This record gives sequence, structure tokens and C-alpha cells, in this order.
Amino acid sequence: MAVNSAWKDETKTILIISIVGNWTWDEFYSARQLANKMVSEQAQPYFVILDFTNAKKMPANLLSRFRSESSTAPKNRQGVIIVHKQHQLATVFINMVAKLVHLSYELRLVTSFDAAIHYIEQQLQAA
Repeated sequence: MAVNSAWKDETKTILIISIVGNWTWDEFYSARQLANKMVSEQAQPYFVILDFTNAKKMPANLLSRFRSESSTAPKNRQGVIIVHKQHQLATVFINMVAKLVHLSYELRLVTSFDAAIHYIEQQLQAA
């Protein structure tokens, strides 16, 4: 499967959604369904890492689908960190989402998985 959901570790503060190769919306929704089940089993705050590092291309309607996903976020979601190598393209996307959707959590872009983990660890220590 090209889209997978898993907790980083047993603390369940970082949910990782990894997107690999050519992926479809059906694969994304299947992984999201699993992620929603995982998140519903806890009340503590958590972050999501959307890791596009190994994604080959984006399917159609990315902006409208992400907008829909963003508007139904659980209240204990603290932030979504998008990992994408093409920083300029991803920045344009994030700016568009921020203008179209009122988010109850932080949306951030980084260019490596390690940078995402580092940022979240800083946020957790500051809390």
C-alpha cells in the first residue's frame, strides 16, 4: 500500500502518515480511516506528520480534498507537519490552504523527516 498510518512510538504523540510512490485517494482514505480509529482511542494531544518524501506525484484535486480533511480535525490535534522536498511548491500549497480553511491547529512545512521530529519535540518540551 502506498499510504500508511502508524504511531511513531508508544507515547502516541506523533502519528505518521507516509505516502510512497504513486498513490491514490482510495489509499489515502483507507490510511486515514485507520488513523482516525487510532486517534479516537486517546484523549491526549498529538501531532501528525504527513511524509511526502518518497511520493512520486500528487493526485488530482489535492487542494479541495485537503481542505475537506482539514475541516474535520479532532480537537486534540496540535499540528500537522508536512514533509516535502519541493519546498516552494509545498509553501504555495500551505499558503492556499491557510487562506481557504480556518484551522484549529498549526500547519507547518519542513524538508526532512528529521526536521519534523525535531520541531515536534521542541513543541512538546515547551508545553
